[in-house]
Amino acid sequence: MAINYTPQLARSPIFYKAAQALGEKFVYSIFIYTGHLTTNKPATATYTITKDKLADVVEVGSATATTSSKLVDSVKLFSETVEVGDLVFNTTDNTIAIVSAVDSDTTLSLDTNIMASGEGYKIFSKTSASIEIAELIRDYFKTEYYNLAVDGVWVEITTEVQIKSGTTTATTSNKLVDSTATFIRQLLPSSFTITAKNTTDNTSATVSAVDSDTTLSLGSDIFTSGENYTLTVTATASNNTPWINFDGYGFFKDGINPGNSILANQQALITNSKIYYKQGKDIIIPVYSANQSTLTFTIGGVSNVFWNSVDEFWNTYQNTWGNIINPIKITDGAIKDSGTATGTTANKLVDSNQNFLTTVKVGMTVYNTTDKTVTNVTAVDSDTQLTLADDIMVSGEAYQVQDGRSSDKIQYVVISQTNGFTGGTVTITDGLNKSLSQVITLEEIACSKFTPFRVIFYNRFGALQDIIFSKKSVKQLQTKFDKFKRSTINFNESTFSYDTYKAQKQRIDIQGEESITLNTDFLDEDISNPIQELLMSQQIWIDENIANNQTSVSPVIIKTSDVEFKTSVNNKVVNYTIEFEFANDKIQDIR
Repeated sequence: MAINYTPQLARSPIFYKAAQALGEKFVYSIFIYTGHLTTNKPATATYTITKDKLADVVEVGSATATTSSKLVDSVKLFSETVEVGDLVFNTTDNTIAIVSAVDSDTTLSLDTNIMASGEGYKIFSKTSASIEIAELIRDYFKTEYYNLAVDGVWVEITTEVQIKSGTTTATTSNKLVDSTATFIRQLLPSSFTITAKNTTDNTSATVSAVDSDTTLSLGSDIFTSGENYTLTVTATASNNTPWINFDGYGFFKDGINPGNSILANQQALITNSKIYYKQGKDIIIPVYSANQSTLTFTIGGVSNVFWNSVDEFWNTYQNTWGNIINPIKITDGAIKDSGTATGTTANKLVDSNQNFLTTVKVGMTVYNTTDKTVTNVTAVDSDTQLTLADDIMVSGEAYQVQDGRSSDKIQYVVISQTNGFTGGTVTITDGLNKSLSQVITLEEIACSKFTPFRVIFYNRFGALQDIIFSKKSVKQLQTKFDKFKRSTINFNESTFSYDTYKAQKQRIDIQGEESITLNTDFLDEDISNPIQELLMSQQIWIDENIANNQTSVSPVIIKTSDVEFKTSVNNKVVNYTIEFEFANDKIQDIR
C-alpha cells in the first residue's frame, strides 16, 4: 500500500485532466493549503477555473449484427475514430451505453447491451478538459531562508462537469421539465449519479430517471416553471489529487508531471553521492520523509558526533539527540501515537488501549512497523479506532501514527559537533519494502589557506542543499550613480567669483553592487550535478562564516551564465568557478 497522495514539482508544468462523456463545461475547484491533509483543507476553493468543452459526433450508422454488449457495423473503421469512454446513443430506442473497448475496425464492446442488428446509432466523443496549474501553486511557496519558509503545499482538485443548463418550462412535482431539451441524448447512463441544481434558489436533487428528452424524475421536488438549472456529474481524472507539491522541477526527458516518478523512490534529496564538509561545521542532508527511510552512520576520528533529523535546514543540533550509535528513522513528522493493533477490520486501525480522539487528526500518516506499509488517516472514528485510506493493519501488528504535515515531507539530517571528524558514510536503507538503498560518502575539505564559503540553494527537488567553495575568492564592488553640473559662482559678492574647492560636477543616487567570485576545491565529478542545479536555482544564499548563524547568510544572484561540465577524463581535475552578485544594495536604502 502507498500513501494516499502523490508528489509533484511545481517549477515544471503540472497538468490535470478530467474526462466525461458529453459535458458542456468543466468546473475545477482547486484547493491549495498547508498543514494536515484534509483537516486543514479550506472550506472554499483557492481558485475556480471553468472550461467549455462540447462532445462531437464521431460516427453515425446502423448495426449490421446482433452480439450481446457489442456494436457491430461491418462498414466502419472504429479503430480510427472511436475511443474507450465514448458514448453510443441508440437512435432507434433512445438507449445509451459507454464504449468499454475498441475490439476491431467493425466491433465495439459496450458497458450495456443496447444494440441489435438494424438499429441506428450515433457515437459521441468523450469530452475532456485539461488545466495547467503549476504557476498557481508556486504563489503559495515561500522559498526563503530561515523560519518564514514554506517548501511544501497540498493541492486537491474536485471537478464538476456541467452536462446541460437551461430554464424549466413547466411545473410538475418531483420533475424537471424543459421542452427545449434533448435529455436522452445528453445525459450519461444511469450508472452515473447526475445532480440537478436549481441555480435560482440554490437547491439540488439527484436525477432518478430520464423520462424523455424533455423530462427528468428527481429525488425531491425543487423546480417550478421559469427556474434556471444545471445538470452536473463528478468527473473522472487520469491523475487524481491530493498532491504534495515542492518548488522543484523535472528535466525534459522526465516527461509530463514527473514529480511522482522522480520522488516516489527518492531517499536523500540530492543528486550527488559524496558530500564535502568543513571540519567543525554541520553536515546537512535533505531527505524525503514519505519513504520512511532509516539512516545509519559510520565515522572516522572522534566519536562525539551528534546527529538527528530536523524540519528545517537551519535548525541546529540539541544535546538530547543521540550520538552515532543510534540509527535515525525518518518518520513523516513527529510520532503522535504508537502501539499494536488489537483487532482486524478492513481499512481500520483498531487498538483497544488507545485514546485516538486526543492524539490523532485526519490526514496523519499511519506506518505499519511490522510489514513496512504506510497510509493516511481518513477519519478518527473513536478513541480506539481509525479509518484508513488503505487496508494495512491486522491484529498483532505494530504501528506508529505520525504527524504528516506538509512541512514534514522534506526533512534534514544534521550531523553536528564534527571537530576531529575525519569522514565516513551515511547508509540509507528502505523503509517501505521498495528495495531502495543509498550510500553517501562524507569527505572533509581542507580550508587552511583560503576563506571558505558555503553556498545554499534550492535544488531540483525543492530542497535546500549546500556546496562549499574552499579555494580562492575575489570580491568586487561596482558603483552606479547619476551626476549633474552645478554653478559654483558666488553671486553675493561685489564682483562675481567662484571657489576652486567646490565641485562643479556632482554625483547623486550613488549605490554599490557587490559581487564575489568563488572557486570549489578539486572534487569528484559527481559534483557537476549539484553545480548544474545551482546554476538553475532561483533562490541562493552565501554563508560567509560557514556557521549556523542567521546574520552571516546573505541572498545572492548568480552572474555566471554558462559553465563547462568537467570530467576527470577530459579535464584531469574537476573544479568550478562561479560569480555571484549580492542581491541587496551595498548601502541600505530600503524605504
